[in-house]
Amino acid sequence: MFHIVYNPQAAKKKSGKTLEYVKKALDKAGKEYEVHPMMQKGDVKETVGRLTSEGSDSIIALGGDGSLNAVLNAYVDFENHPLGIVPAGTGNDFAAAVGITDAKTAVRAILQGDAKATDFIELAGGVRCMNVCGTGIDVEVLHRYNEGGWIKGKLRYVSSLIDALRTFQPVRMRCVTQGRESEHSAFIAAIGNGKRIGGGMKMCPKARVDDGLLDVVVVDYIGKKKILPAFIAFMSGKVMRLPEAHCMRVAEIEFETPDTPVLDVDGELYTLPLSAKAVHGRLKMYR
Repeated sequence: MFHIVYNPQAAKKKSGKTLEYVKKALDKAGKEYEVHPMMQKGDVKETVGRLTSEGSDSIIALGGDGSLNAVLNAYVDFENHPLGIVPAGTGNDFAAAVGITDAKTAVRAILQGDAKATDFIELAGGVRCMNVCGTGIDVEVLHRYNEGGWIKGKLRYVSSLIDALRTFQPVRMRCVTQGRESEHSAFIAAIGNGKRIGGGMKMCPKARVDDGLLDVVVVDYIGKKKILPAFIAFMSGKVMRLPEAHCMRVAEIEFETPDTPVLDVDGELYTLPLSAKAVHGRLKMYR
């Protein structure tokens, strides 16, 4: 049995069409399923928590990265409840990281039934992250993106980035890992399980979802004159070539900051200390 957790607000018309495609594909394959429209995070927590506390049914998260984050944080029993993902949001960055480019490839992976061990990130307070978390300019962008406006899709992200750059102040932080410390005045600090953010910006281009490691990228403040070449480097997956970039691969990491930072966690905002560890292979995912 498959339980489709569906966000009607994820890219709106796209999510509705995607849901119909998935239902038809499951019908054709003779698979049983139920659809659970989720309007609020509380709905996801209650429903997915209950479904993953009993039996051995599979969960299908249909929506964007935010929907996937809500489902991940509601999981109770990872061992007996494989997760399928169907991209139907704006960015779909984690789906891209595991090679799921559209509903067709998602359904193919689900019907093949090969649920592979997949990592996720655990943050302070037990908050889980599937794709990328961090702080810096991306938080300022997300604030503006969430405020709305007439611009839609990826262009809205670019517009929000340009607006955020006008007032952005770098984040002072100390990185503590493996007995080493380093001081930063960060433009962005990202911890990746997946590769990209913002619908295609390759923040952690070498990240893998099954290696038990976090890909950490800290880019020190680059100044306004270098914004354009830095943005091109982000988009093309060449961020690690920037002289201001510091990259490492570790199982866990901690950043000390003067104040508790606001974090971008899979496109959702949390106020948490920035400490993280990789949870290796606990989640079983159709991919």
